[in-house]
Amino acid sequence: MNDIIGREFSDEIEFAWIEEQVVDQKIQAEVLSTYVANGIMSINQAREKLGEEPDADPSASTLMVKTATGFFARRTTAKRKMTHGRVHTRRFACLA
Repeated sequence: MNDIIGREFSDEIEFAWIEEQVVDQKIQAEVLSTYVANGIMSINQAREKLGEEPDADPSASTLMVKTATGFFARRTTAKRKMTHGRVHTRRFACLA
């Protein structure tokens, strides 16, 4: 086979095989669950990592935080404060 490759192609071609990484599915599930529960990744982003189709529910594409009573969507709000004639805006995440 190497003779055929050498004859048909130049010496500049090199074949290299990349070994697939073995993913521990239990660890991957724990990591993705933690990312989703802490609002780092949406449910659909986690599904994409697993090779699954996205969920059609719009909330599955929303960043959420898991609390004792369930998941709540994160949203960013702006808080304005007037100091010395200037308006200062602070952004912070809060639960919807």
